[in-house]
Amino acid sequence: MYFNCIEDVKRDLECEILLLRKFKKRMSYLKRHEGLYLKINDRKDPPQYYIVKRQDGREVAKYARKDEAGIVDEIQEYRYMKFAIKACEQNIKHLQALVNNYRSLAPPDVIRNFGRSCQQQHNATKLIFNYRDAASWIASKELRKAEFNVYKPEGLIHIAGDGTRKRSKSEVLISDCLDSLGIPHVYEYPIWIDGEKLLPDFLCLDAATGQEVVIEHFGLMVKDSSREGTYSKLEKYIKAGYLINVDLIIIFEDINGNINAESIKNILKARFRL
Repeated sequence: MYFNCIEDVKRDLECEILLLRKFKKRMSYLKRHEGLYLKINDRKDPPQYYIVKRQDGREVAKYARKDEAGIVDEIQEYRYMKFAIKACEQNIKHLQALVNNYRSLAPPDVIRNFGRSCQQQHNATKLIFNYRDAASWIASKELRKAEFNVYKPEGLIHIAGDGTRKRSKSEVLISDCLDSLGIPHVYEYPIWIDGEKLLPDFLCLDAATGQEVVIEHFGLMVKDSSREGTYSKLEKYIKAGYLINVDLIIIFEDINGNINAESIKNILKARFRL
């Protein structure tokens, strides 16, 4: 597997930086509780909190009344923020070091670092999957797929831009996004996991490396039946060794049932390095 994971690391780094800014902004307000901490009497029901501070070398505890519950929460939050800021700063340091020192194993990136004579001597370009073989890959998959009966053909009522039928408008949109980006794909190609046949929405080809990538569109997650089916299918993929955003891409709709073509394209561009 040659997937370049550094884009995911960069996104994590940006997220940590944003979190640190938010934490520090909140901490500037919570700092008024510096030097205070809590003690709890959990033998009472409900538990009783005492606000404690050091004064003249000794601890002074004050019972926190019901109307001071907000102060108790802020003191707890202050202690959490001290830990969170420290952890965030450490994460940023390590992630930044990884970004600075990362070396991609993707063949195109490796070959760029070869000397010219090395490329000629070892014919290094053979490491890269030939884009012209993509059509052969699709043809072989479609031929294999034709050996099996189509699952519920009556449900194939939506037509994609390439004229093929899909089960949902969202799948039509995903199919059109794949076509527009030139990503080879086959719809509902059967794969087996622990002897069970699954029909992923799309099986795609990373034409730069020859790696096959599954795309699953899970739609809305507000219905219990939809969630249970999604969790069950994801569990099967993960147990079989599939990695999300590596050889498994999952796409959902928002709470209103909407799906965004631009977001889908961005996900595909990041994974297939387009």
